[in-house]
Amino acid sequence: MADTHASSKPSNGVLSLVAFASVVAAAISGVRLYGELQGWNVPVLGKNLFSTDAGGGGSLLGVATLVPIFGFWFGRRLAGSGHGPSVIGTSLLLHLLGIAVAGGVIWASLEGGFFAGWKDKGLAFGIGTSVAGLFALMAWPRAWGANVFFGLLSRAPIALIQFVAIEKGWNTHYSKAHPDIPKDPDSTLFALTLAQATFWPLAFTTLVGGLFATIGAATVRRS
Repeated sequence: MADTHASSKPSNGVLSLVAFASVVAAAISGVRLYGELQGWNVPVLGKNLFSTDAGGGGSLLGVATLVPIFGFWFGRRLAGSGHGPSVIGTSLLLHLLGIAVAGGVIWASLEGGFFAGWKDKGLAFGIGTSVAGLFALMAWPRAWGANVFFGLLSRAPIALIQFVAIEKGWNTHYSKAHPDIPKDPDSTLFALTLAQATFWPLAFTTLVGGLFATIGAATVRRS
């Protein structure tokens, strides 16, 4: 089984890598914002890298794309310093189980008809997926810690950008929420900030990042 009693504090070498990854994420968010404000159209795989559609329009230029890349790197760094998962297979299974549970929570909260108001749906979505993210903690505490730090540090600039974009009325994906959410600024800001504080750092980054960290650890030869 995975060592659930191990410290969730990443080693100093991984913390420096997390800091680097966070700077890269902030730079990408800045470039994305500038490109959207300038109306750039750079199609890649049929998607505009600077789409202003709500949710980003499937663009690959975003922090979410960095999660598997740096997750893999975190895993290699941790494993190389002797802090890999106790059992690779168990770690993979727990991360996949967490992703499945998060998927179920997303369906139940947004599509299952269990919650009526959009705010209740959003809270159930954010809190429920964050709890599902704890499967990553059970799987590999140190990788979970690295990914949580990265998730929070990379999402903080986006939360700030969203606030300014909504206040200024900018035509960017940072200022647009799901179509079911009321269009007023307060509702939009609440919904987008909730996602940046819960789902993205505590569920998506920990589970997807942790899955790829485990894959990365599997590429390191154990002595």
